[in-house]
Amino acid sequence: MLALGAAEDAKVPLPTGPVLREVFEAAVEQVGADLDWACVAEVTRRRAAGDQDSGKNPG
Repeated sequence: MLALGAAEDAKVPLPTGPVLREVFEAAVEQVGADLDWACVAEVTRRRAAGDQDSGKNPG
């Protein structure tokens, strides 16, 4: 993830970086590589709802 690399190069912490990476990876896995912020929000919504059917595409 570009932001994590930039933070590392600048020697500054990015505490939310690992969490965001995991959400993006889940979105790519569940929705596909052609995604936008709506897919990231959908993954977050599913997790908050405890949705067990998280493998289906949103919509």
